[in-house]
Amino acid sequence: MFAKFLQTCYVNGGTDLVLAPGVAPLMRRDGGWHRLEIPPLGPDDIKKIAADLLYAQPFARNRTYAFVDFAYADLARFRATAFDYPDTSVVVITRIDAPPGTVGRQGVSG
Repeated sequence: MFAKFLQTCYVNGGTDLVLAPGVAPLMRRDGGWHRLEIPPLGPDDIKKIAADLLYAQPFARNRTYAFVDFAYADLARFRATAFDYPDTSVVVITRIDAPPGTVGRQGVSG
């Protein structure tokens, strides 16, 4: 499911995804927010996505959030921030501009 969100974001030129329980994921594109046409996510969906992304040591963690940077299919880099981690109430994914050829092979596959 999560790889599909990243693919949708990448293919449609999205810059951010907001995943919160009770609402369909939101994608920011061209300065506006657009709901993805899928059913709303539940709290367990959000926690699972955060756990899957932050399975290794997050880059930063404090009492209110944790984040990690990762590659998507050698095409783009993203930063995922999980708020209230590890209980995680919201995950925000932001596309990070990376110089060509520096994306690397680790990360989520398409």
